[in-house]
Amino acid sequence: FKGKVQRVGDDEIPYLTFRRAKDYTVRRYPETTWVKINYDRREEGYEGLGRIVKGYESKVLKPCRVDVDGDIKSMSWCIGFGEGGVDEGFVKCIEERGGEIVTEPERTVAILNIPEATPNTVKSAERKLINSVEVDGLKCVTSSALVFAQYDEVFKMGKRRVEVWKDVESIWN
Repeated sequence: FKGKVQRVGDDEIPYLTFRRAKDYTVRRYPETTWVKINYDRREEGYEGLGRIVKGYESKVLKPCRVDVDGDIKSMSWCIGFGEGGVDEGFVKCIEERGGEIVTEPERTVAILNIPEATPNTVKSAERKLINSVEVDGLKCVTSSALVFAQYDEVFKMGKRRVEVWKDVESIWN
């Protein structure tokens, strides 16, 4: 992802797929910029992010990422990627409305699809993902945080797209 990454006409963060295993995939994401808030209940996180980005919804990319580290829960929406990928007017608006802006470097992530984002499902899936990745000779980054991504609205009925994410140290070892 050198230089400016181009969107593929979709409303998701672009990525490169490095590996498709039986149970998981490994993706490389470009540098990303997120608007982040802490929350107690998931619907509060969605409502809070919705207020912060009001008027700029078309600039928000999927997925919604949730990080849970002990009692601290945060929810983030991607607002840009790659060099020059963030609208400065949007950033100013977010900061004025109390949102935190976080820019993350490129990252390699192992991903396991799950049917729902309940605490037990996410924890169980993370253990399965780590085991599968390590059996294949890759190493996950040690972290106490559970990270999952949700691509659908919080109250959507029916089949949902939810993924557990775990950073991978290197795919070249």
